[in-house]
Amino acid sequence: MEVCYGVLPLEWTGSSFIDGSQVNTFDMTLTPTGNEGEYEVSSAWGANFVAEATGNPAFDGQFIYDGVMTLNPDNTLSIVGNGDPATFPGTVPAGEATNGNLFDPCNNQMFYTLDQGVFQGDFVVDVVLSPAP
Repeated sequence: MEVCYGVLPLEWTGSSFIDGSQVNTFDMTLTPTGNEGEYEVSSAWGANFVAEATGNPAFDGQFIYDGVMTLNPDNTLSIVGNGDPATFPGTVPAGEATNGNLFDPCNNQMFYTLDQGVFQGDFVVDVVLSPAP
């Protein structure tokens, strides 16, 4: 895995989108699992995503979409959600992802598309991550 600007940051700031409209921003920490290129994520779409998407603050911190992110040597990435796979199935196949499920090492950004079963309706959630300031 190439990192043009040194060591891979572990602290990131993310934005989640539905149909191109931004829903929220959030902080994410990548926690190494001990396996090369594999990191635990506390929330792939932000702990406040469901609250922001529904407009109901009672959902803050619920349905957080924690899981494991794998960064591959070809700079593709995938996330597998913890818990019920019907609710948190992880990233969609790369060919169906809006931005390709990629880590861009030279611009230091990550892009991925999450499938979801929390909401009724067939939609995905696009996420963009940049290193935390």
